[in-house]
Amino acid sequence: MNKARIAILILLTVGILDSVYLIIEHYDTNLLYCPNIAGFVSCSTILGSSYATVLGIPLAILSLIWTTVMMLLFLSHKNKTSSFIMPIWYILGFMGIAYSLTAQMLIGKICIYCNLLDLIILASTLLMVFAKPFRQQKVL
Repeated sequence: MNKARIAILILLTVGILDSVYLIIEHYDTNLLYCPNIAGFVSCSTILGSSYATVLGIPLAILSLIWTTVMMLLFLSHKNKTSSFIMPIWYILGFMGIAYSLTAQMLIGKICIYCNLLDLIILASTLLMVFAKPFRQQKVL
């Protein structure tokens, strides 16, 4: 297994774990550990805001769905990133990142767990799109 595939698997596994942690925290706020650095980092402010849900669904659940489906797509396609659903899934991931960052800017605080997830989505997607083993696949 090449380094890019291993990195993607690690990133998506950490993304799934981060999402599960955020889901648990969404329903039990006593578990959250987030350092409050100079008033700028406040996970509880972000996770308790109206931006933490979309259509009543916690973003943490949506991120768990995204990372789990991405993992399944990645494993089932054996490096074939040219399928119809992959580009759509990438776009949905980038939309989630844009929403997360916009919400944090509007609130004026950041959440380290949310930003970690944003970085995981970005890095795993970029690796799948630009890593040499994946670029060599035939386009449908």
